Formats: sequence, C-alpha cells, structure tokens
Amino acid sequence: MKTKLKKLIGAVTITGLVLTGFSATNAEAKANTSDSSFNLKFSGNSTAYTPVRTKYNSTSAYINVKTISDGDPYYKVSLVKSNGKNFSKTWTYTFGTYDAENPKLAKHYIKNYAMEDSHGSPVNVKIKARGYRGAASYNWHSRGVWSPDSI
Repeated sequence: MKTKLKKLIGAVTITGLVLTGFSATNAEAKANTSDSSFNLKFSGNSTAYTPVRTKYNSTSAYINVKTISDGDPYYKVSLVKSNGKNFSKTWTYTFGTYDAENPKLAKHYIKNYAMEDSHGSPVNVKIKARGYRGAASYNWHSRGVWSPDSI
C-alpha cells in the first residue's frame, strides 16, 4: 500500500512540475521586441508620445534615437501607461545633449515597473518624451525606433 501511495505522489508531483514549467516557459517566451518607428513632434517645450504597444514581460523597454532636429533641443523619455500616467517607479533618460553620459543620439534600455504594477499581466505602454527648447514656438522633431520589451 505504501509503495502505491509513494508512486502516486511521485507521479502527481512530476506532472505538476512539468505543467508548471510549460506555463512559465510560454509566459516568458512571449515578448514584443520588434522595433516600431517613431517620429516625435515638438513645439518648443512640449510633450510627445509614441503609439501604444503591449508589454508582455519584465524586461526594459528599448529605444534607439536616430535623429534630432538641428539646433539645441533635447528631451527626456520614460515608459508610461497607455493613459500617459507614470508607473509606481519611473526612470528617465535624456537625448539631445552632448556630454558623455547623455549623447545626442543613442540607444537605451528604459527600466520600468510596468509588469510589477500590473501583477505580471500584459500591459499597454508608450514612451513619453518631454521636449525642451529655448524658443517656445520652435517646431522640431526626433525619429528612431522602440520596442516595449527587450531581449
């Protein structure tokens, strides 16, 4: 009797581990890592957003800034909810300056609390860019690519 009970418990344990492993692997395997182009348009000191995309995992978002208009504008980016509100913790990255820590054009991995705040469920996100330019009526833009999940 004890032998049958041990075999039954062993079989149930192995089955549970196998099923748990499959579900965890499938959840982690789904990611939104394809690059989408963006063209952020600013008017002086204004805010611009990328289109909304779905974030599936807890990796950083990715941004690659390829161009910024002539002159001396710069902007700060963060990952926000689809309604434009911040997550419980926010990291900000600057583009458009010429110092070593914030090069004019660069690639960055944007840390975020999207998955922590959504308790592991997929969440719709976008990049918020706050632009800064001395002349309030000066129209400028920045182009590049981004993805909500990184590899």
